[in-house]
Amino acid sequence: MPTQREQRRTEALPLQTLIGERLVVTVRSLRSEDWARPTNCPPWAVKTIVAHLVRNAEMFNVMLDTGLSGGQTFPQTNEERELRQKELGAMPNEALTQTFESSHRDLRDRLAGLSAAELEQPCPHPRWLMPASWIVDQRVVELAFHNWDLETSVGRDSEIDNDVAQYILPAILENNLPLFRRSGVANPGTWSIHATGVPDATWLIRSSEDGATISRQADAADVAIEGDAAGLARWLYGRADLSKLEAMGRVTVQGDRSRANSWRETFPSP
Repeated sequence: MPTQREQRRTEALPLQTLIGERLVVTVRSLRSEDWARPTNCPPWAVKTIVAHLVRNAEMFNVMLDTGLSGGQTFPQTNEERELRQKELGAMPNEALTQTFESSHRDLRDRLAGLSAAELEQPCPHPRWLMPASWIVDQRVVELAFHNWDLETSVGRDSEIDNDVAQYILPAILENNLPLFRRSGVANPGTWSIHATGVPDATWLIRSSEDGATISRQADAADVAIEGDAAGLARWLYGRADLSKLEAMGRVTVQGDRSRANSWRETFPSP
């Protein structure tokens, strides 16, 4: 019987394929002047995002190489990673596009071949130690948001697909949110976040001086935020303003408004 992490991977791989194909279509449709456009991820240009997606795949492979061989320390320095980013950014546009296609496909295929035990294996990120299964989730997160970044940065209307948003919400809230919590911030309180129309999609976030705990449950909270999965995902990842989503009718906020407004103080976006 498949483990929970194997089941998550079964859901993730088709999404990785779908978003990767869309990214290639988006990138191949860029005009020469589009590559230098500024983006919503300053100071990055459009080409920087494409280069980052390649480096992201490379970093995940390094994590897997190191973790699956028993290592617990990421072997590359910040300077080495920044140099690689510059090398990728200096590539001709077509060569960079082809490099994205191959690196994306190779990582997806490698993740597909991991055993149940390998999915559990701790792998070192530059900032923390995470199981290999985290890479499966995080690759979908990276692809989804950076596809949205690219499309919106060149002036196209875009939204994260509902099935993708439903997949990445648990990854953002349960895996990443505790890591995002700003250290040294004493902002105790509770938030309830609910994705409408999605089964078992209510989370209770408790913040205290000792850290943050996230549980999938419906309970009383200082503030309750409810909305569609895509809007919530973009807000949590710093791609949407809560008040603007509320004005559009995509979210509702009930309870302590100041608690909603203080979210970023406690959980800054990545």
